[in-house]
Amino acid sequence: MEALPPSAGPLVLAYFGTIAPWPDTEALRAVIAACPEASIRLIGPVDGAAPAPIERVAIEPPWPHDALAAAVADAHAMLLPFRVGDLT
Repeated sequence: MEALPPSAGPLVLAYFGTIAPWPDTEALRAVIAACPEASIRLIGPVDGAAPAPIERVAIEPPWPHDALAAAVADAHAMLLPFRVGDLT
């Protein structure tokens, strides 16, 4: 079965994976500021302290691996919002 593209509604960006100290929260804030219609979904287990709340950035619990495609079916694009460093 072929996946359908997301609706033409507000821009939805998504990431799934571990949410640890490496998200670039300043970059996430910049995206939200530049795109007032956008929302960002961060899906996955939080390792350590969760990032400080950012308007229109949701931290969601993990989904089973076989359900991840359905979890992000509404996303227009996927993000890899990591700060550049030795690990990333």
